[in-house]
Amino acid sequence: MPRVAGTFAAAADWRRFPLPVPGDAVARLISDDGKSALASVSYTDKIGADPDVEWLRDTARELLADSGAAKGAQVHVTGELALIHDTYEKAEADNSLMESVAYVIIFVILLVFFRALVPAILTLAVIGLSMNVSQAALHALGEQVTLTQFTVTIMTFVMLGAGVDYSMLLSSRYRQERLAGRAPRDAAVHATVHAGESMLLAAGAVALAFGATLLSPVDWIPPLGYGGLIGIPIVLAAALTLTPCLLVLLGDRFFAVGRAPLSDLEHTGAMGQHLRRTAEFARRRKGWIVVAFLAATIPFALLVAGNRSTSDPVALSPATDSREGFETVAGVWGDAAVMPTIAVGRAGPGVVRDGELTAEGRQAVSRLTERLNAVPGVASVDSATHPFGRRWSDGQLADAGRPLLDDYVSRDGTLRFVVALDDDPYAKEAVATVTRLERVADQQGGGVAELEVGGTTQVDRQYGDALSSSFWQMVALVSVGVFVMLMFTLRSLLVPLRLIATIMLSNVWAVGLTVLIFHHWRGEAIIDDLPIFLTVLMMGLGMDYEIFLVTRVRDLLRSGLSQEEATMRAVVDTGRVINAAGLVMAGSLGTMALSSTLMLQEYGAGLGLAVLLDATVIRMLFVPATLLLLRKYNWWLPGFGVRGRRLDKVPAG
Repeated sequence: MPRVAGTFAAAADWRRFPLPVPGDAVARLISDDGKSALASVSYTDKIGADPDVEWLRDTARELLADSGAAKGAQVHVTGELALIHDTYEKAEADNSLMESVAYVIIFVILLVFFRALVPAILTLAVIGLSMNVSQAALHALGEQVTLTQFTVTIMTFVMLGAGVDYSMLLSSRYRQERLAGRAPRDAAVHATVHAGESMLLAAGAVALAFGATLLSPVDWIPPLGYGGLIGIPIVLAAALTLTPCLLVLLGDRFFAVGRAPLSDLEHTGAMGQHLRRTAEFARRRKGWIVVAFLAATIPFALLVAGNRSTSDPVALSPATDSREGFETVAGVWGDAAVMPTIAVGRAGPGVVRDGELTAEGRQAVSRLTERLNAVPGVASVDSATHPFGRRWSDGQLADAGRPLLDDYVSRDGTLRFVVALDDDPYAKEAVATVTRLERVADQQGGGVAELEVGGTTQVDRQYGDALSSSFWQMVALVSVGVFVMLMFTLRSLLVPLRLIATIMLSNVWAVGLTVLIFHHWRGEAIIDDLPIFLTVLMMGLGMDYEIFLVTRVRDLLRSGLSQEEATMRAVVDTGRVINAAGLVMAGSLGTMALSSTLMLQEYGAGLGLAVLLDATVIRMLFVPATLLLLRKYNWWLPGFGVRGRRLDKVPAG
């Protein structure tokens, strides 16, 4: 395909136009067939961390149109900044589609759950109002802190899922209170008091999870936290105020335009029978269920541990102008032309004088260049004495003049070495090469001081290290926070520990399935922040279902039921809400898989699978099985001198 250069580049004698250009430079800038030309654009510090890629792209296209280049010639803007920019633009453009599909999925599930039209519409209206308020608050916050496109995306889908969860739980509890004989107003109050406790605990867990992200040193993680910290309290406040008000004002008419909406939907019909069979199976096979779940986790854990994820913006990029440009450049000049490794150091005494290399300096730079070039895995090294990968004589350097030297020697004596690697900059072989380069940099001396290795591969390695460290710090912080909160509110030591363990179990399963689908089946790269993304959201959102179930078990224990009776009854009482809420959450978050960007596809698939697994097999089988195994020890809590409300008596059975 004709490129920017076209016949213009092929016809021009670049060695004499407008000034003599070395043949090495021509080869670096124009392909052998004359159909591709490369221009490197550097930004000053004044441009900031996020230069205007679209302005550069429009300017380049205008210049191409004015140049009289051959018909069909094209210009592309590529590089890491352009690749990331284009991916974000694509993701933002997909938001409307994903949000529309999410609303359709949620509306259908609400219709099936309520068996009535009015509550489905009112629930979406309350959530929509909450989202408008949240977006206004987020806009105000954006004046003070840095936010990203994904802040709004994540806030939207989290609010959709959590808001529906809260509404389902509250309205379901209201219906149960009405069936128990309470008047509409009393039923609304009683439902708000009892369901409200579960909602507050669930929202508290979400707040802890999102709050932990603010402490991360990785710049994209804190903006996710702001979205959750703003959105969840607002949608919770709406669920605890607007929904009860609607129940009091409308009474049973809240469930209007439906088919027997006030019937006992939890305990009758096919769903009720299925939940009773599930609870009975958990009772009879509790030991085998726990063993089977733990055994099934092992292959997924091995799969996740053995997978090498990446932050390669090319592998994660959809079909964009920057990706097409990168593939063109890489095909002609190699990946290093876009993503090189850079070594920078300070010139020692006598190496640079008045911004020029001295004779001693040329020797020192040449020796270091050759040492770097001898490192296994290095394809070539450009420096002030080797401008295009080979040694130039002093005469050639003098003829080239200051403009060429400026690329490698600054006037304050900073020296720059551009290293092209043999391997993909994001490959593990490239990381090993950079490690060897660092050893050479540490050992070198005489002429160049404080030589540091940077560039794409080094940044990616340091980013991975920071991501891993941040991941475990956030897991520890959220785990401790949730443990303490639930220990004091549920008066239990083991329930919070199991809750955290089951969240991690569902995450391992979900990441493992995502690796199977995207890497082993589709042959795609796995984004390296997928585990931290899943864990942050699931440590908050996934706890809703455990809290809904366990608080119901506790209430039934207080009413005098045995541990076995309370557990089996709670599975039936909450199973319909938990399964429906899980479908809503999985459906809303899973719509991110419809994005054209691989990043959001993996986020959506991973989150959808994690929520679906968590709300169904884990909460309906694994958790009841462990509750039945531990029996009264579920509610064991050492004294520690802490006073508070306890279960007065937990029957041993």
